[in-house]
Amino acid sequence: MSRPARKPRTETPYELTIGEIAPGGDGVAVIEHAGERRAVFVRGAAPGDRLAARVDFRSRPACGQLVELLTPGIERVDPPCPHVVRCGACNWMHLTANAQTRIHEEHVRSALPETWRALPIRVIPAAAELHYRTRARVHVRVSGGRAIVGMHAPQSHDPVEVDACRVLHPAIERARLSLAPLFEGTHGTGEVELALGPLDAHAAQDSESRPFVLAVRWSGALPAETYARFDRAIAAGALRGARIVCGEATRPSNLGDPTPWMMGADGSPLQLAPGGFAQASEAGNLVLARRVGELAHEVTRATQAAGATIVELYAGAGNFTVLLAREPLGVIAVESNGEACQAARANLAARALEAKVVEMDAATYALPKSLHLLVLDPPRTGARAVAEQLVSRSAHLARSARSSRPAQAARFVLYVSCDLATLGRDLRILSQAYVPRTLEAFELFPQTSHLETAILLERHPR
Repeated sequence: MSRPARKPRTETPYELTIGEIAPGGDGVAVIEHAGERRAVFVRGAAPGDRLAARVDFRSRPACGQLVELLTPGIERVDPPCPHVVRCGACNWMHLTANAQTRIHEEHVRSALPETWRALPIRVIPAAAELHYRTRARVHVRVSGGRAIVGMHAPQSHDPVEVDACRVLHPAIERARLSLAPLFEGTHGTGEVELALGPLDAHAAQDSESRPFVLAVRWSGALPAETYARFDRAIAAGALRGARIVCGEATRPSNLGDPTPWMMGADGSPLQLAPGGFAQASEAGNLVLARRVGELAHEVTRATQAAGATIVELYAGAGNFTVLLAREPLGVIAVESNGEACQAARANLAARALEAKVVEMDAATYALPKSLHLLVLDPPRTGARAVAEQLVSRSAHLARSARSSRPAQAARFVLYVSCDLATLGRDLRILSQAYVPRTLEAFELFPQTSHLETAILLERHPR
């Protein structure tokens, strides 16, 4: 349940005690109001905090604004960033690392189908709690010719200026600090995605020296001088390239080489689509992708079925594909973004690996009858249509089990998710036909309520 967007207007503070943390990251207190028990969500609260807050009861749950911390809970710490109250990015920076891990596990468990909630969940902590983000999105607003660059303020679309961001990788922090001079004197607002450029022998040893790339989406037109500034920054070397989309334009302007790169889980560089999806932490992605590769190998190494296939939906630029393609089964990777498909093919070719890359909407892809393992890594909206297709096919399999040509259904499903709400919805569907083999969570976003999960499912034995 996410925090209400409204700001509290009640002026009289209430004394609250925080009992738990909601999946959206806010602390939750329960109080009596107008003859009923009401839940109050408070941003920046920790379990056990006793605090005073202004409360707006017009929303359900009610929205509380912290006024004074009366007694801190034992899991509260002083945030390492002085801007945490103004900036809306790191909503758990006031919690201990152990508390973050504990609460993440609780949130994963609560998202599971009820009959699965007693199963063990393995939580893999992040290797670094700060300076880990190798990709970031910032917001830019130009007012009076002056460019303001920052993350959104809480419950706002206003960017917050900070002198330093404690979670950005040094190369990405250098990129962030370079943005304001590029946009000064322009008009409008926009978003800029920051990512790392290519790896070479020097950059592989010293990642702080890696060049960076930008993907810009601007609300209106940018003047010629702004493009000239980008060109000069590219010529200077730190900026490798930029992709710029202005207003209603459908075709981007590419300056230099805007291709992002990251280290693949197989130890070789992985090309990405400009402006496309990739994990925010390169180091965290290595842990997640390698585990996906291990699980895939575990369930395919002994496969004897002739023509058995691995299908990967929402495959992106091939982050998992380059690992799956090493298995002795045919691999089909499905992705709707054309540039991501091109990057996936390039990454496979660079490794002399073979897989069929299909450009189409993964939600509408007809799964082949030879499917042995399905790997899913959908966006936050989840994969409901795919889950329903799997359950329908499994039901048909059960009905035709005694026929001479029985139906086929994926024996294994490996579901990677970044959103617990849609994951829970999809797992409730899949639980009609599948049971869990492993439940794992990866803290790829320390200091925040976000995490990745990887759940391996096996079809019900019949």
